[in-house]
Amino acid sequence: MAGNEAQQFEKSIPYGYAFLVWNPRTQNLVVTLNLTGLLPNSVHPSHIHQDSCASMGPIVYPLNDVMADGHGNAFTTTVIPDVAGIVASGWCINVHHGPGLTTPARMASIYCGNIANTSPTTSHIQIIKVQLNPN
Repeated sequence: MAGNEAQQFEKSIPYGYAFLVWNPRTQNLVVTLNLTGLLPNSVHPSHIHQDSCASMGPIVYPLNDVMADGHGNAFTTTVIPDVAGIVASGWCINVHHGPGLTTPARMASIYCGNIANTSPTTSHIQIIKVQLNPN
């Protein structure tokens, strides 16, 4: 990352939320990320990982890339089919620096949020809001 780009990133620490909606009828998990404060026109890989932000494990589900607009705002939705439900704990959402994952600097997490589902039943629609915290 160039010096000027790094300074701009530090001045505009990203923040946002993820919304997870699981439907027992369709078995689809819909993950929507709504973020602000990113570098304008930047691209960031994102995933649901196993474990927590503190001990991030392997990727459970890849999500669509987060693509910031010219103001550093991003909104993306990923539909994941054939999901048995949202687990009570043990998943986190991670957004990487990017734009790819080819170097350790690009793989670095710019923010993350632990998924906590207080009602992990499969008998009704599950809706979870996750705050994404800067790393």
